[in-house]
Amino acid sequence: MSNISWYTEQSAGVVSAPVPLSSPGPAGPPYLPNKTNSAHLEWDLYGGYRGRLATDSTFDLGAIRYLYPGAFENFGAYRRPNTTELYGAIGYKWLALKYSRAASIYTFGANDAKGASYVDLSANVPIRDGGFNLLLHAGRQTYPNRPNLQYFGNSGGNNSLYSYGDYKLGITKDWQGFTFGAAWTHAGTKATAPDGQTTVYLNAFGANIGGNRLALTITKAF
Repeated sequence: MSNISWYTEQSAGVVSAPVPLSSPGPAGPPYLPNKTNSAHLEWDLYGGYRGRLATDSTFDLGAIRYLYPGAFENFGAYRRPNTTELYGAIGYKWLALKYSRAASIYTFGANDAKGASYVDLSANVPIRDGGFNLLLHAGRQTYPNRPNLQYFGNSGGNNSLYSYGDYKLGITKDWQGFTFGAAWTHAGTKATAPDGQTTVYLNAFGANIGGNRLALTITKAF
C-alpha cells in the first residue's frame, strides 16, 4: 500500500483553465456539478510463480492488480484507475528483463487503453566486496495508438501520447542490516497534446509529473 495523489491532481480542464479532477464541477460538461473524485491510496495485489531455468538464470510469471479505493462520481473523459497487468521476467545473475501488459480495458484512468505495455531492463551490479551495488534501469511504457476521442477530441493527440521512456542511475550500500540508497530517475513524459491545451502528464498545478527526480532510501528486509 502507498499514498498517492496523481489521479485526483490530474487536470479536468485545460492548461489555461486547470481544475483538479478531485473537484471537476467548475470544468463544465461533461463533468457534473457537486460531484467529486477521491483516490488517495494505491493497493497492489500480486501473485505468481518464480523458478530457476539454469545456473544463475531465473524466470518469473505473474499478475498484478492495482487498486485505488475511493469515490469516483465524476469521470468526465477519465476512467476508474484500477488496472490489471500480466507480466513475465527472466534474469541472469544481476541482470533482469521484464515485460508487463495491461489486461484491463482501462489503464490507470485512460480509456480504451487495453494492451498498454511496459518493458523493463534493470541491473543490480555488485561493486567489489564493499557492500555497494550499482543500480541501472531503462524502461519503456507504450500505450496503443487509439484515438480516445472523448478525451483528446480535436487536439491532434491520441493515447500514444501517454507513452514514455524512463531511466534510473543509483547506488546502494548494505550496512548493519539496512540498505541505504540514492538514485536519479528521469521519465520523458509529455506535458500536453499538440494543441498545447489538452493535458497529458501536466497536472492541475502546472507540473509535469515526470522529469527528473532524486530519491534517498533506507530499507530493511524482515
